[in-house]
Amino acid sequence: MSDFKEKQNKRIKQSKILFLIGILLVVLIPIIITQFSFLFDFTNTGQIGDTIGGITAPITNLIGAILVYYAFLVQLDANKLIFQQIQEEKAEQKISKNREYVFEIFKFLKEEFYSFTITSDKRIGSGDQSKYVLVEYRGVEAMEKMFHKLMKSHDKNDWRRDNIKLLEFLNIISLFKNFLTKLNEVEIAQIDKKFFLENVEYIYTSKIKVSIDKMIQPCEKCGEFHGGNPERIIEINDEIHELIEKIKKNYA
Repeated sequence: MSDFKEKQNKRIKQSKILFLIGILLVVLIPIIITQFSFLFDFTNTGQIGDTIGGITAPITNLIGAILVYYAFLVQLDANKLIFQQIQEEKAEQKISKNREYVFEIFKFLKEEFYSFTITSDKRIGSGDQSKYVLVEYRGVEAMEKMFHKLMKSHDKNDWRRDNIKLLEFLNIISLFKNFLTKLNEVEIAQIDKKFFLENVEYIYTSKIKVSIDKMIQPCEKCGEFHGGNPERIIEINDEIHELIEKIKKNYA
């Protein structure tokens, strides 16, 4: 904007100078011709008014044409500025829409994470009055209960690859990877990208990765993997870590 104003002021100044020169020429030429007639021979010309008009007309026409050209340049610069402002506005609108898009994915990711549920027996009371009831756990607590149960169980039916809860957990960590992929690709403000990344990294590192590290290790007693599909879990976990580091480098 400052360059545009500087350029416009320069052209306006040039136009004013040219306009003043034109006025001086139009005023001075008739005076010079009439007052210093001994320098000019008008015997073979028409009336003095026609002569002066014939001399000054090309000057005024030329100055007028130059002024029109300057006006055209000023208008051209103004059109360029308007076009630039439109493009900047479109870019801002695109970034705003991208941010809303990322926010919706982030919202869906959190909803899926915290809607993960598992039911487990819980003992209440003590002595002869104690009994077991089914309790539903959600989110982090549900995952911890599931991992605890998997690590203790030596029944392969509990941790086979088609176990519904293990597949649901695998889909959730896949959502983390997909979100980070979109976050890396989409064009949004760096401060917004940093905000989303820090939130996702916190949830994943503090709530999920600790359990994943246990799932991808063989059981100390039986030597089997109780995590269902450890190869796929390791693959997604490595991809998530790479994406987090890549995005950090982009806004660092």
